[in-house]
Amino acid sequence: PVTETILSPYNLMTILATVVVVAFTTSRLAPDNKDVEEIEEKSLSVSGEIPKSSDLEMRPGFASAFEHARWPTTTMGLLLFGYVGYWFFTRGAQLELNIVNWTFLGLCLLLTKNASNLIDVMMRAGRAVIPTLLQYPLYGGIMGLMIGTGVVTMMAGYFAEIGSAETLPLIAFFSGGLINLFIPSGGAQWAVQGPAFLEAAKLLGTDPSLIVLGVAYGDQWTNIIHPFVVIPLLIMTGLKANKVLSYSFIVFLIATLPLAGGLLIASYTMH
Repeated sequence: PVTETILSPYNLMTILATVVVVAFTTSRLAPDNKDVEEIEEKSLSVSGEIPKSSDLEMRPGFASAFEHARWPTTTMGLLLFGYVGYWFFTRGAQLELNIVNWTFLGLCLLLTKNASNLIDVMMRAGRAVIPTLLQYPLYGGIMGLMIGTGVVTMMAGYFAEIGSAETLPLIAFFSGGLINLFIPSGGAQWAVQGPAFLEAAKLLGTDPSLIVLGVAYGDQWTNIIHPFVVIPLLIMTGLKANKVLSYSFIVFLIATLPLAGGLLIASYTMH
């Protein structure tokens, strides 16, 4: 249950410590005002090939009036949020993929003016999404090779064997970060890494919730410098890779302290 992982006191304290440390670090890394390089507005703009709905004349008829009206999207958004609220009211703090998707869809419906505006936003967002989609086959191939050859399973098994009851979550963290560089899909990563570590946790007496947190921390840890995450940011801002990675790599190193420290404190406290 999420009360033992996402909402656990150890996780919340680790998140808070990470936010504070990263925020302080980035504030110290910020250049002086005279050295700041502003992002050009044109680099944030989208190709003019996609016309905005506001630039098009509203066609006569019910269909055009419906797609430019606010009430359909607002109604759908409120209905979705009503169901999401009912879900949490009846089931407590339980999350599943559909609830996450419906929550974001409800936000999209409520924050856009109408159906036509929603389509505009989605089309323009594709500018940042497409580079990510193009990476899926590449990382899918890498994932297939590593899983098919058993390399990831052997790596996870090796890391699981060298740990103790107290250090196993920390090993799950570092191995999770390493495996994430080759398999950026969190679900696929857990499928090959989770069973080996959970079995080791059972034998050593380690709380399985700490294994879940360790793998999740490792996944997010190397996401800071992962091309899968960085490339869309470069596309949206028009910045060069060295302008982003030079900062994110320092954040990556600094974030190691609260993430690894939080796992160690939780592990030794619970044992």
